[in-house]
Amino acid sequence: HSTFGNFSVMRNISQKLAPSETSCLAGQYLDEHRVCQDCPADQWSTGEYSTTCTVCPDGKGVDAGQGTSEEDCSWGKLLRKIIFGD
Repeated sequence: HSTFGNFSVMRNISQKLAPSETSCLAGQYLDEHRVCQDCPADQWSTGEYSTTCTVCPDGKGVDAGQGTSEEDCSWGKLLRKIIFGD
């Protein structure tokens, strides 16, 4: 009987450890409430179950929610910010 009881406990533990079914789009991350949020400007994310965004390399940038990979970070955004104040 104890084996059955242990199986029941393990099943409950594994259900709590299973990943959330919430999956975000690229350019987003899961916040502390498991809600998808756009990555801030100059950061990118592949989405899905990411809980953080990655900062673009120095001198490169991307608009908020638009960075889906490091390749999306460009010099153009930084230059536009310097020239036009965007």
